[in-house]
Amino acid sequence: MIDTPKSKDMTVIKIETHDNRFQDGLRFARKVSDIAGYAKQLEAVKREFGHWEQYAKRFKVMETITVTSDEFADLLSDLLRDRDYLSGKGGWEGATRKVIEVTNGAVSIFIDPQGSSYARYVAKAPAKEAKKFTSIFFR
Repeated sequence: MIDTPKSKDMTVIKIETHDNRFQDGLRFARKVSDIAGYAKQLEAVKREFGHWEQYAKRFKVMETITVTSDEFADLLSDLLRDRDYLSGKGGWEGATRKVIEVTNGAVSIFIDPQGSSYARYVAKAPAKEAKKFTSIFFR
């Protein structure tokens, strides 16, 4: 189902809810300030433990939120800032982590705000999209 935003927030283009969409292979980092911090946190975990252990093997994508390119860039540079479109979302459903996909239409990140309104847990797109993601944001 596709909704048009009901708030005055002009950074959100559309919100699409999903009933049964799952995503595998996400690696989440916790409370990182920006997308560069995401990579550093994953690198530190791998260096310390020799691997990346995921708490959940399966992730349920509850919504896809398409935002403007400016908002997407701002989100990546300030993941800890409150955003209305994340408020009250995420969490767990049994052993499945509920996530929100945020996209600018070209690339996506996955966020589990755990009921908060900021990107408490964040993951880049799976490996097949990682090259496209890296080329756009890490030149």
